[in-house]
Amino acid sequence: MIGPLLFALFINDLPESVTSAVKLFADDVKLIGDANDSAGIQEDLDSISTWKNDWCMEFNSEKCTVMHIGKNNARQRYHLEENELAIVGMEKDLGVTFSESFDWSEHIDQSIGKANKTKAWILRNILSRDSDVLLPLYKSMIRPHLEYCVQVWAPRPRYGNWIVIMELENCQRKCTKLIRGLDDLSYRDRLIKLGLTTLLERRARGDLIEIFKIESGFVAYGQNMFRNGSTGRRLHLVVSLIRTNFSAGQLCTGIGYPWQLELHHQLQTLR
Repeated sequence: MIGPLLFALFINDLPESVTSAVKLFADDVKLIGDANDSAGIQEDLDSISTWKNDWCMEFNSEKCTVMHIGKNNARQRYHLEENELAIVGMEKDLGVTFSESFDWSEHIDQSIGKANKTKAWILRNILSRDSDVLLPLYKSMIRPHLEYCVQVWAPRPRYGNWIVIMELENCQRKCTKLIRGLDDLSYRDRLIKLGLTTLLERRARGDLIEIFKIESGFVAYGQNMFRNGSTGRRLHLVVSLIRTNFSAGQLCTGIGYPWQLELHHQLQTLR
């Protein structure tokens, strides 16, 4: 039990030997540097090599790779001691598959695949189709695959993303249809019977809860994402990656979200 703690203490001084940002988790090390300062990144890699030799440690050279992010990235080659680091366009980190273009399609496909495999395993091994059996299994074993780190990769409800959104929704739609006595009902009616909401609504609710926690000061992050509006306590989202500024007042109404109305219309046609 004390091994992980001792290892964390052992490597805790590694970031002090480099100038770039370093992220440590268990035995994984990520170095994040400015692509325009390739010489500085190489110096940091050399410093890490020196640190490794001083403490008699070894890196798994097969897992040491470089991911270049940004259209204007010079895509320089880097070395860790005598080994040239391989360049990858995709990497899994803490269960999330990142790509150099921050396209999450691969991760979403993997999540849907895991959910479908788990559903197939449950159907092979569980004979009962009662809601008091299948519903807890769905919540605990299938839905988590569709929502793990969803704050990072969730497809924005806009034109061009509806196919992906509906593919995620279809996993829940098919699971609810397996429950005895509900197969003749529409998807919306099945959700009402089971006390569920659509996955899209769950993601929107999670975003609203996070906004409330940030705005109310319950968490120590995210305050720089908002600025006070011209009227009262209305807050405006000012993240540069989002083109449209949403106000908290509009978000908290719950209805009147155009994409919710569009999704509701589409879900009514599903069986």
